[in-house]
Amino acid sequence: MFKITDNIIYGTTGACVIDDIKTENFKGVSMQYYVIRPIYDKHSVIFAPVGKSENKMRKILSAEQVYELINSIESTDSLWIENEAERKEKFSELIKKGDRAELVALVRTLYLKREEQQKSGKKLHIADQKAMDSAEKLLYEEFAFVLDIELDQVVPFITKQIQINKK
Repeated sequence: MFKITDNIIYGTTGACVIDDIKTENFKGVSMQYYVIRPIYDKHSVIFAPVGKSENKMRKILSAEQVYELINSIESTDSLWIENEAERKEKFSELIKKGDRAELVALVRTLYLKREEQQKSGKKLHIADQKAMDSAEKLLYEEFAFVLDIELDQVVPFITKQIQINKK
């Protein structure tokens, strides 16, 4: 069970904090709920049933784990799937699953595909762009929180780390 003040990733919402655990009565049913607040959306509140929501909750990574992920970016394999429907389904599954290493590989795959498309004057397919945006949001919020930097500093930070690793 998670506890109050735990920093977590909640589903595809991103970086959150558990503000409280309390009993609420929704639709005539009294249950215990985690009161979850997204760190980068102060106006949202999520009530997640205790005992039924833990499969959507993951502990925030440590700084060491974030650095390991960043250091692994260059060596990730492409996840590109030529069939558009299969690709959309697979990318959606990866985002829902929330495995950070897979999300890093997904972002890198789509980043490289976008660069390739831009060279021929094209754009990423809208579904691919949405997948990239979702994966980036999840990763970048967590990285920003763990590294104590602003969201808009995450990409420059990653770029700098990759350059340091190449030396």
